[in-house]
Amino acid sequence: MFEDKEKSIARELLAHVLSEDILRYMDGLDIQPQEIVETTAIKALSEIQDVLKTYDPQNTDEAQDFMMIEQILHIFDRYNLHTGDCHDFG
Repeated sequence: MFEDKEKSIARELLAHVLSEDILRYMDGLDIQPQEIVETTAIKALSEIQDVLKTYDPQNTDEAQDFMMIEQILHIFDRYNLHTGDCHDFG
């Protein structure tokens, strides 16, 4: 059984191999991955922009900032974008 660090390295190596295989497979398909990525990025940015529009500069309560960050992190999660392990709020 792998230790945590070895397991992480093994998963990372496997992910790299699989992603390379997927990219080679995609080369033979009639799809435009750049368009898909751009469309997804625009959706995520639009959702983040909606959150930022709710900002009230008159509100000095730190809870507003916390909630906005939390909402943005949930958007990242929805699009499977890793935000790191530095936050511990649910």
